[in-house]
Amino acid sequence: MKNESRKISRIIDELSTHYLDKNPSKLNINIDSLDDLFKISFEVYDVKYSDDEIKLMLEILNEPRLPAVETYYWTLTSESTEDSELSLIGMMIDKAEMFFENSCLYVYLYRYKS
Repeated sequence: MKNESRKISRIIDELSTHYLDKNPSKLNINIDSLDDLFKISFEVYDVKYSDDEIKLMLEILNEPRLPAVETYYWTLTSESTEDSELSLIGMMIDKAEMFFENSCLYVYLYRYKS
């Protein structure tokens, strides 16, 4: 479970940094540890994203999970670009949902427990 906690922490670190770079007025992060999965929720207030940007982020985050990447994740992130950071997160999660409403971006990431 210790490694799982570190992976969740890295996912949150990378994505929160990504959203903080957009200068939100507020960023809420919530982690739910359910029976079979972790649900990580982000609420990013007062940011602007086009429908195309949200669609692209969703496509990147919903790439198939690749457990082999998790082993090397920490060394890869230091040299990543914005898109590749999201791609690495996508490879560490099982599903992403995202929608934009009233200047708030809602992001839900799901990672099944091993």
